[in-house]
Amino acid sequence: EPKLTASQFVKNTIIVRTKNGRLNVDELKVAKEEGAKKEEVKKEEKPSEIGIQIDILRLHIGDVIFKDYTNGDTALVKAYDVNLKGKEFKDIKTIKQLIFIIILEAMKPVAVKGAVIYGVAGVAGVTLTPVTAALALIMGKDAEDVLDYKISRVFDESINLFRQIGEVLSSDEQAGQIIAKINGYDINVNLTKEPGSKTKIVVSAKSLMLKRTEIANGILFQIRERLD
Repeated sequence: EPKLTASQFVKNTIIVRTKNGRLNVDELKVAKEEGAKKEEVKKEEKPSEIGIQIDILRLHIGDVIFKDYTNGDTALVKAYDVNLKGKEFKDIKTIKQLIFIIILEAMKPVAVKGAVIYGVAGVAGVTLTPVTAALALIMGKDAEDVLDYKISRVFDESINLFRQIGEVLSSDEQAGQIIAKINGYDINVNLTKEPGSKTKIVVSAKSLMLKRTEIANGILFQIRERLD
């Protein structure tokens, strides 16, 4: 019997935690609906759900951006290169199941404690365990990219960003180096000219001598935002 196979590609997922600790994914309509079902005391007829039939889903997820505003008006931005390629899920019967699978897989590296969506997703028949945050500390590395901008522009935008979200400790435009302190993290940026008016950027983020890849990726993400 032939099976219905589908592929879903998600390039960027942005998760936001507000000042009061609420997550944008917990405010989704599907999360609220399932949460309401979970809290029902009286047994009532369940509203009809949109039925689908996907025998095999192959899920692809690129980057996950986590913006945390719990410490003030300026977000602490973490970025995770999930690089999920073709993970398979079977026998998906409702739109809600499909949505929860995509959201929970994207949230795995973020490992947000107390997210309501973890519980309500179970009501829809989806259970996924978040990856422990400790794994993010293992084999930390720098974030790097080649940007389609002149080195002077990248330098200026990096300086402006750091002044806005933290403190610039030292900078040398000719050497292409910036040292900053952001949310308690030691940030080091190195810029080098590339052919065709491009710039190679390498961002290092450390806390207690440990490299924090998700913080370095978050800084690079914010620099790209200012340039685009």
